[in-house]
Amino acid sequence: MNTSPTTNTSDDEDPATLTLQPVAGYLDLMSRGAPAPAAGSAAALAVGMGAALAGKTARLSAKYRDDTDALSADADAIRKRAVALADADSHSVATAVPQGETTELDMSAVPREIGELAAQLARLAERLETGGNPWLIADARSVAFLAQAAHSMVEAILHSNDEA
Repeated sequence: MNTSPTTNTSDDEDPATLTLQPVAGYLDLMSRGAPAPAAGSAAALAVGMGAALAGKTARLSAKYRDDTDALSADADAIRKRAVALADADSHSVATAVPQGETTELDMSAVPREIGELAAQLARLAERLETGGNPWLIADARSVAFLAQAAHSMVEAILHSNDEA
């Protein structure tokens, strides 16, 4: 019996809408032998997950600090941009790599933007770790861990792109 997750996608799925898939479906797509989604999309989704945790942590810290509306708004903006960048990275990789046209495209533009978003998330994590809900300190620290993971992934992508 096949217990692997099913997806609503075909092998020629438009990479610009991949993040509309359920999590299991997206991971299934990432595991295929296609060029995208790949590391850039994974980095963007790490930022998105971190931003989701940041939003939750901010909202549940309202009785501990008075800037939670601004913090949660920042987290929401980062999360939404991260999802868009996951799709943008997947689209650029899926378009360029199979055709071998990466030399005419700036394959580092989207990863650099993901890196900038990871840096924003790291700054948000620092703010959440001090003065927030003490029951959510693990969540606030996990925001920082996800931001660092995304940053490290982007560094690897940029290094790889420089060597290609």
